Amino acid sequence: MAATVTIEKSYFQALLRRAEFHSNGHGFDPTKNWGNQVTISKAEHNQLLRSAREYGMVLFL
Repeated sequence: MAATVTIEKSYFQALLRRAEFHSNGHGFDPTKNWGNQVTISKAEHNQLLRSAREYGMVLFL
């Protein structure tokens, strides 16, 4: 599996605009080191919570 991907510059700029829009434009800095933080969708978050609950149930059986 490749560790990198290539995207067109226009697509990258659109992603930056989208991120800036969702951050309300308050101090958005795409070069900022976000450390160990990631952004996921609400649906992905809910799935992770369900998986964690299911995993917890398996441990206590």
